[in-house]
Amino acid sequence: MDKQRKYLFQSWKKRGVKGDYSMLYEKYNDTHYCEKCGVVLNNDIITQMKCLDHDHDSGLFRAILCWECNINDQNRQGCKIRKDNISGFKNISYHHRTQSWCFRRQVDKKIVRKYFDNKIDAICYKYIVLLKIKSNYY
Repeated sequence: MDKQRKYLFQSWKKRGVKGDYSMLYEKYNDTHYCEKCGVVLNNDIITQMKCLDHDHDSGLFRAILCWECNINDQNRQGCKIRKDNISGFKNISYHHRTQSWCFRRQVDKKIVRKYFDNKIDAICYKYIVLLKIKSNYY
């Protein structure tokens, strides 16, 4: 089994995806366009990264989506992992597994995450980061 396939299987299992991983991998590998918006899937651009969308309650596969469509669907459905994002705080979510709040953002095509014990600290950190970014531009 090649490294990419092994990594994806571990990732899907960790996220609770259920089903025949070999069949899912074939579908994942053969899909080149988002099945919702039709954008060309490109793993070099964060919003166009290929995602395996699944139901977070049952674990059943739904579609291959771009990152943007996958996140928007999760926010609309009140996904357990990201249900607190619908409160209006973009890039902040609650992780039940670690029981912590996470602020995440993209830096040089990589996702950087910082974890906090409470939501207020995550929100404050977000605005401190935004102020630092803004002050560097002016």
